[in-house]
Amino acid sequence: MDLKDSNILLQERAYIEQCLDNYFNTPHQDILMSLPAKTEDEDYGVPVDMQDGLVDEEGWVRWRMLASMVTEDEIRDLEQSCGLPVPVPPLYRAYLSTR
Repeated sequence: MDLKDSNILLQERAYIEQCLDNYFNTPHQDILMSLPAKTEDEDYGVPVDMQDGLVDEEGWVRWRMLASMVTEDEIRDLEQSCGLPVPVPPLYRAYLSTR
């Protein structure tokens, strides 16, 4: 990735972060960011590392966004495995690799 593409990716990531922050920073934040806590390996609850506080009496917990662990190599692998003729758009690349 050249310097120009790297700068574009940084700008797109900043935009994605701003969108996520704006969406979740609402009076309804407690509702948007509360889900059942993970209790078994097979369930889809909030994993321990994403839990933000204690699990309540009904089994719900606030969750927090974590930094993405998706790498550029993984995005390229995704592009290749899907047989895409061109790279994914920069904004989608930023979305996958931001939070």
